[in-house]
This record gives sequence, structure tokens and C-alpha cells, in this order.
Amino acid sequence: MISDNSNFKIEKTNIKTAQEFWDSSPEATFFTNPFVISKIEKNLDFWIVQKGNENICLWPICKNSENRTFIPVFFYYFGPFWSNYYYKISNHSKFLLQLKVLDLFVNRFEKSYKNISTQLHYLHHDLRYFIWKKNKKNNYFSIYPKYSASITEIDKKNEKEIISNFSELRRRMLKKSIKSNIFEKTKEFEKKEVIDLYKDTIIRKNPKINKKHLNDALEKISIFFSFFKKEKNLISFNGYRNKKNQKLISLIMLGHTKSISNLILNLSHKDWQKTGITSLTMLDSIKLSQEMNMKDFDFNGANSFVGSDDKHHYGSNYRMYFEINSN
Repeated sequence: MISDNSNFKIEKTNIKTAQEFWDSSPEATFFTNPFVISKIEKNLDFWIVQKGNENICLWPICKNSENRTFIPVFFYYFGPFWSNYYYKISNHSKFLLQLKVLDLFVNRFEKSYKNISTQLHYLHHDLRYFIWKKNKKNNYFSIYPKYSASITEIDKKNEKEIISNFSELRRRMLKKSIKSNIFEKTKEFEKKEVIDLYKDTIIRKNPKINKKHLNDALEKISIFFSFFKKEKNLISFNGYRNKKNQKLISLIMLGHTKSISNLILNLSHKDWQKTGITSLTMLDSIKLSQEMNMKDFDFNGANSFVGSDDKHHYGSNYRMYFEINSN
């Protein structure tokens, strides 16, 4: 599509360079952190485009044994992200730069992989390149609008303001849980109980879940748990236990990056959901994010009616991003 790429270069890069790029990028997210990705997936590539000596854009790729690319389970916005250079140039220059850089990536990926599967950062809604571009089989790319939900500027809101944006139902459930004396907050967690609570929740919601997908999710949760033990700036857990038997009844797991907290797991035992425990755990998680100097709280994923309705009950607004796949 773009003929003049003489001043541009694309190449695979090492994790050190990728991490340095991520560290300085205004679009860095938990899900594109090279350190995190390298612990989650072993078969991956980091591609970088340079203009002269300037690093412009980085695109992490996960691939399976058949050389097909994929988005890791629990991950969002997993795709290209840009350096500060992109934000310092004029809008016209941005348009041309984006076309050139994406063309370099896509042309190389069509030679290197059997497919392209990616999600754009939520700040990028310009899809014209993918609308105009045909893939190597002369078919157009498939573009899917996706949604998350987020509460922005939590650093500027006190607890009363956060709660005031909850729906009436969530405020009522929160009040009910605060008055209750049948559970207690915990800061200690065991991997097995976290996995058991996840399995109970996911199988109840989807009894026909694919076993391979479930096992993959459980493997990722184990890795996230190791982050919680060793990298508390990356992963945090909030939860509550039954006072009588100390059984874990509610859990929220967050991934943290720079100024954003991302909700990865939100689990409550079915026998305790009517106590308001989920609302209390959610408020605790938002407050913890504030203590960690986060600015946004991203619920990550609002693509079903039930899930979206629940997340908007906490005062979140929708956040749109796009998933793009080649045939």
C-alpha cells in the first residue's frame, strides 16, 4: 500500500529493547508489558519499526506450534503500541506515519505467520489501513468492535464520590455487606483456593467450557499468582473469607501498570453473592488502586449484556477498542 519506506526499518528485537520501549511508551499497558508476556507465553516475538534511529512502534506476537498468532487468555489491547514520537508530530504526519508503519508490520507478518490476530490500543480507532488493505489471499481483514468498561480519574475522587457513582442496587448491597458480621477481609491467599473458586465460577457460568481453554486459563492464573507472591506492584489480590470456616468466598485480582489497574478476575462463591460481598470487594479494589496512585480502573471486558450491566453498575463508562483478524 505504501511504496516509500526507504527511511523505515522493521526487525525482531530482544526483550531488553522491548522492555525499554514499553517503559517509555505512553500507550504501555499491563498486557503489553514484555516482562509479563514473557512469563505468560514462551513462544513469542517482539517486532519493532524504526524511522532512522527513532523507535516508533512495537508489536508483540504470540504464536502456537503451527505458527498461528493469537491473543493470550485474559489479555486485552494486545497489539501494536506507539512511542512518544507519534504524539509529537502533526495530525497529517500521524496519518501517513501510521499507514507506513502498519504496512511494514502487516507485510512482514504475512510472510512470517499463517494469520494475524491482534487488538488495537483503546486510543486507536483509525481503522482505515485495515479497511483498505487486503491480505495475501486477497481478502480483507475482519474488524470487530469490542468493549471494556472503565472508571477514569479515580485519583481525583474520594471514597464518597466513588460510591455515589454506584447504582442504587450496588450501594444497597454495599451497605448490606458493611453491616454484616459473617465474613472478614483477608490479605493471605493460597493458589489452590483461588483456582478452585475460579473453576466453580466459570463452570457454573459455562458448563460446556472447552477443557483445553479451561486448563490454559488455570495455567495463567498460576503464573499470575506467582506475580502476586513476588511482584506485588504488578498483581494484587483482594478478598474475603467466611468467618466460621475461613473459606475464601470472594476474590478480585488486579493487574497494575503505570497509571491503570486492570481487573483480571472477579470471583464470588454462589452461596454468598446475595450478601453484597462482591460490591465490598470491588470498592476495596478501587481504593487499593487509588493508594497505588493509579488513575484509571479498567474492568476489562464488557462484551455481553450481563457482564456489561454488572460493570456499569459501579459507575463505569464504556471503552471501545478493536480486534482485527486475517483469514
